[in-house]
Amino acid sequence: DIQVSSYSLPALKLGRNVVRYRDETPGEHKVKITHIWRERTDIHPPAAPSKAVYPAHGATVKELAPSFRWSAPSDPDKGDKVDNHCIIISWDPQCRWPLATALYKETGSGSPEWKIGAGWLNPDTIYYWKVMARDSRGAWSDWGPVFRFRTAPDAK
Repeated sequence: DIQVSSYSLPALKLGRNVVRYRDETPGEHKVKITHIWRERTDIHPPAAPSKAVYPAHGATVKELAPSFRWSAPSDPDKGDKVDNHCIIISWDPQCRWPLATALYKETGSGSPEWKIGAGWLNPDTIYYWKVMARDSRGAWSDWGPVFRFRTAPDAK
């Protein structure tokens, strides 16, 4: 049995999906893949957060524990509100892996901001980040674009 974060799995879409499995276990063996999901057509996810407010894309910051802020995403379903965000901070330009598991974080808030704790970022370093949003009916957006920022050499 393998348990993984649902965020690391490919997103399945309505219609035909192909999921490929590969491992390097020697010899013959059997594999059973079970994927359970709930398919709904009346729920539309919110838009992906599309703009970095702070740190702005390409900016240099002088603090090592900034409050990340992004544009508030909208939701196309009447009455739905964004109630949670997920942020990832990485050294990887594609944000495939977080710096640490603590930096792959659900904020637990509909507010488009999150403050990183002290001790995670280093001076004179380039970082990448992206965000997705969840609405009040549990639908997650796609990831927004990857943003880049640098910490200043004298950042504190």
